[in-house]
Amino acid sequence: MPDDKRPADTSEEWELFLLALRYRESRLVTLSGNEPFLLSGDDNAWLVYSGSVDIFALQTEGGTAAGARYHLFRAFTHQLLLGADISDHRVALLANCAPETQILRFTKSRLQQLIDKPENAPIIITLLENWIQALSAGMSSTIKPKDYKVIEPDKELALDAGTIARTPRQVVWVQQLEGSSRFLGRDDLTLTTGEALVPLSDRTWLQAAEPGRLQAFSTPAVLKLDPKWTHLDQFNTRILNVIERDLLREKQAAGQMIRAKVASDAIKVQTAVSRLAATWSDEQTVDTLGADISDPLLAACRMVGDALGLTVKGPPDYDGQEVYQDPLAEIARASRVRTRTVLLREDWWRKDNGPLLVYRGEDHRPAALLPGKSKEYELHDPILGEVSPITEELAAQLSGTAVMFYRPFPDRPLNALDLLRFGQRGARRDVLALLVVGLAGGALAMLTPIITGVIFGRLIPGGEQSQLLVFGGVLTLSAVAVALFQVARSIVLLRIESRSDGTIQAAIWDRLLSLSPDFFRRYSPGDLAQRAMGVGIIKQTLSGSVALALLAGMFSWFNLLLMLYYDSRLALITLLLVIVFTTLTTLLGARLLRDQRAVTHTQGEISGLIVQIIGGISKLRVAGAEGRSFFLWANAFSRQKKLAFRVRSTHNSLTVLIAGYPILAWMAVFAVVYNQSQLSTGEFLAFNAAFTQFLFASMQFGTALVAALSIIPVYERLKPIIQTLPEVDEQKAHPGELSGAIEVSHVSFRYSKEGPLVLDDVTFSVSPGEFVALVGTSGSGKSTLLRHLLGFERPDSGDVYYDGQALSEIDLRAVRRQIGVVLQHSQVMTGTVQDNILGASRLTVEDAWEAARKAGIAPDIKQMPMGMQTYISEGGSTFSGGQRQRLLIARALVTRPRIIFFDEATSALDDRSQALVTESLKKIDATRIVIAHRLSTIVDADRILVMQRGRLVESGTYVQLLAKGGVFTELAQRQLV
Repeated sequence: MPDDKRPADTSEEWELFLLALRYRESRLVTLSGNEPFLLSGDDNAWLVYSGSVDIFALQTEGGTAAGARYHLFRAFTHQLLLGADISDHRVALLANCAPETQILRFTKSRLQQLIDKPENAPIIITLLENWIQALSAGMSSTIKPKDYKVIEPDKELALDAGTIARTPRQVVWVQQLEGSSRFLGRDDLTLTTGEALVPLSDRTWLQAAEPGRLQAFSTPAVLKLDPKWTHLDQFNTRILNVIERDLLREKQAAGQMIRAKVASDAIKVQTAVSRLAATWSDEQTVDTLGADISDPLLAACRMVGDALGLTVKGPPDYDGQEVYQDPLAEIARASRVRTRTVLLREDWWRKDNGPLLVYRGEDHRPAALLPGKSKEYELHDPILGEVSPITEELAAQLSGTAVMFYRPFPDRPLNALDLLRFGQRGARRDVLALLVVGLAGGALAMLTPIITGVIFGRLIPGGEQSQLLVFGGVLTLSAVAVALFQVARSIVLLRIESRSDGTIQAAIWDRLLSLSPDFFRRYSPGDLAQRAMGVGIIKQTLSGSVALALLAGMFSWFNLLLMLYYDSRLALITLLLVIVFTTLTTLLGARLLRDQRAVTHTQGEISGLIVQIIGGISKLRVAGAEGRSFFLWANAFSRQKKLAFRVRSTHNSLTVLIAGYPILAWMAVFAVVYNQSQLSTGEFLAFNAAFTQFLFASMQFGTALVAALSIIPVYERLKPIIQTLPEVDEQKAHPGELSGAIEVSHVSFRYSKEGPLVLDDVTFSVSPGEFVALVGTSGSGKSTLLRHLLGFERPDSGDVYYDGQALSEIDLRAVRRQIGVVLQHSQVMTGTVQDNILGASRLTVEDAWEAARKAGIAPDIKQMPMGMQTYISEGGSTFSGGQRQRLLIARALVTRPRIIFFDEATSALDDRSQALVTESLKKIDATRIVIAHRLSTIVDADRILVMQRGRLVESGTYVQLLAKGGVFTELAQRQLV
């Protein structure tokens, strides 16, 4: 039970109270799990004397239990249970005891008598409030709202329509003075003027149905005004009403689910029959198998995903309704795909933009836009089950935007072949067309040598002018055809390149963003950016002339066959000449590869160094270290230039070889022909034409191969990104919406196997809404512990738990999205103030202003000429240190997270700003873990954890630790001095 306030077992007042309670009519019984009993009778009460009791809700018939049980909460030793009149209800609460549990039975009237004694009043009030809190937590299945107004005892609170009132900690009784409110925001639980007071715990709330006022009372005040506890009885009755309606709603929902499943199965059968019929016809059917028509958005996304080879799934507990603020974003997160909104402009449907998610009609109905067999777009409507070709009229019915999905890499180490397969998915027809065009072009190229031989061997010597014109025309047509094939080959190659370039580059950045923080410690930002852009360099190297040269060389064997036909011995000599050229280029390529590796490595070092120098230029100037930074850069740059000179020298040698080798090859061929060949003039000219084509194609192939070798160092630098496993794991469960409960259980950690323990058996727990501070000297392990809470590091032993779920077994991304964080070295981004606060979220500018007010930076932003649109330069140099820190705090608070981590987040703030931020944090109903050196920021912390050499050595409040005279006292005295 959260925030349990059971009286201490050793309390003398408690023992006296138990004796008074057991006096006369009370009865102590021992029960087991096979002896459940109903909490019935509005004057009956029970106390768990020892052991524990599980409380269930269930349906009743004639006052007896019937139907399935639904667990509400577990009551522990010295916890009160109250009965209720169930005669007018079809539900009740059932108590099921653990073995050998002792239950004290008595009447509520007895408690009313005992509360009149001053020594008993605090105990009974605590028992009643614990009952209210436990019952509220058990029946309130929804997560607490993030945006609300705090209602305090003995105060009035005015509410606008839709505003929520709740209490973060204590039990508060609320009376409706004006207007009306909805208990738990439910329309079927309305509170109006004149009704009984309703107790609110930290798990329940009221939402104003219209403008109104509330009056709050404490539990002692209510019991004094209402000695018969009528308001408490009505609360118990209200809880039964809530449970009864929930069970009825759940039963109806189960029936609707069964009916929807039957309807979905019928559609699947109909679709399957249509598919079978379409086997012998050209009729197309929409793929609705496996798609739930009650969830059109998810069904449309799955259609787009199927076209892209993606597995699209909904987030946990997704039902297609208004569960999430942005359902599409949640579907994309659960499916691990990136999305981008694109504009549909002009004749967009006449171009191939890939599968898209679109919205049609005034009701914004989702649909899938997929390329058909003829490459023209077709609209797949998951609701109507129709496939319609896109026309201008149908395109006008769609909204002006669409959503594009990006495929991620599979969650495994990848190699070059995997990249090729990933980029060429869906390009099989283009690759086949490229091969066909290449083969046809290579075959047609044989006509030129053949016709040349015929013209000079037979037609010209024979004076056959008419045939000469015919063969001349054929030669011209073949040249035109070869040129057209080359154009077609270039177009197909361009299609393949454009299809794969954006796909692979987007997947590379997705993989990079999915890697664990530990990966980024190995590389500087500049070096890592250059590695990630390696795909673009590889594409630029292999595209255009290099790819065409490789293809031309692959299909030059047609000319080799022709040379073998004319003179096999001479053809083998030409093949030997090509082998010699290939060997020389390979040797030069190997030398070039060695130097190119060194060049790319040095370029990565320089890129990282430049980013660091530019980022720290102000610090370098303060330290007067510009000369030393220039020295470091100049050393690396001169080393790069020396290596680049060697690369250029090798390129020059290759250029000389390419320019001179054809002459040497012709000289060798002519020498053999002059001395030994029996070829006629026409045959020699035909052989020479084929040899020329074969030689130049082979030389182009060899040169392109050398150019392609230069991508090997680039690929080697890219390998760490594609071969490192991403941090996400599809097998890990989604944590759901977190309440804020955190537990660190026996966590030990060291950065290296031989290194010392940075964390040594650290254990503590944090309740939802608790404010916990971590303090200690530098190097005590505070920041390392925070990195473990965020999943940046994995403990050598032990684990971190969120809501009882081990962090190692749940989706880290889903956890981090629910945490507001300001780390020690967090930085602002280049962009507007609004962009820095909102980031990529879909929140509004009003949310940004609210976060800015909580962080104490709203007045500063208002004084800026452009307000929220004020531009922040690189590094935020136009803002002071305190302003940057408050901006980071606003970014952490804007999503109203239930968990907040601050690592020295207020170190650069002045006293006024610090006080404002501290006061704002007090009002936030979230779990707060703060690392602070300035102890003045944590005076009001619920608990302070003191760390020393990786261990938790002290725990308590500020006052308790000061009085203890330990490590914390020493830290405080240093700051006082």
